[in-house]
Order: sequence, then C-alpha cells, then structure tokens
Amino acid sequence: MITAGIDVGSVNTKLVVFDREAGQIVCAMVEPTGPHPKQTAIRVLDACRKQHPHMEGRVRLVATGYARHTLDKAAYAITEIKAAALGVRHWHPAARAVIDIGGQDSKVLALDDAGRVQDFVMNDRCAAGTGHFLSVLARTLGCRSRISGD
Repeated sequence: MITAGIDVGSVNTKLVVFDREAGQIVCAMVEPTGPHPKQTAIRVLDACRKQHPHMEGRVRLVATGYARHTLDKAAYAITEIKAAALGVRHWHPAARAVIDIGGQDSKVLALDDAGRVQDFVMNDRCAAGTGHFLSVLARTLGCRSRISGD
C-alpha cells in the first residue's frame, strides 16, 4: 500500500507519498498554499501523479492541516495533532513530546509509551513564535531558512 499524506496548511501545502512495501518516500513536495488551498492541494497532488503515473489507483490519501476537509478524495481527514503523533511514533517511537511550530499556531504534545496523545497545549492569541513569524525574523536577520525559502 502506498500512503500519501498532505498537509494543507495556512502557509504551505506539504505532500509526502510513502511506499510501505519498499520502505521509501516516493514523492515529496512543498508549495505555498496561497489564497486557494483546495486548488493548491490538487495542483501538488497532480504534479506528483505526473511524476509517478505507476501509482495511479494504489494510493490512500490522508489529509491534515487547516484546509484538510476541502479534499474530497482523501480517505481520511485528521487533525494536525493526530498527524504529528502518528508521524513521530513511526519515525521516533521513543519520543514522548512533540513541538509543532506552524504558520499560525504552535502546539506542544505529550505522548504516552504507545505514542498516543496524553495532553497538548496550543497558543490561541498571538502569532509570535509561529513559523510565519520565525520566517520573517530569519529573513530580516539575513539567515537562510527552509521555511522562508531564502
């Protein structure tokens, strides 16, 4: 089974396609979300399909991010909190905490031994400390940043 995870975020749309049998990432893309998140997500998915036509009909799509519910073809739409916990559990099973600095909010998750979310906190009033703020700050300071694309 090939699983595609798409995060339709407030700043960027990220896609990773993972072939479980081969144990490898088949496709990975990041594109600024812009004002039309659904169209951006479709464009990213189509670009990956064009690069890998052999995957057609074999991919299960899971969507997360603030615009996750806009994707009709997604088998599942899950919260960013659940997505972060599942990803960390897969790649770093011993981890018990996740810090997620997003474009508009930041979250800290506490995980139990099985990787389930035990508790989480999230900022709710100010964008300072989020990915967008850090990107602007990095650009202002002249630092290279994967977030800002500099």
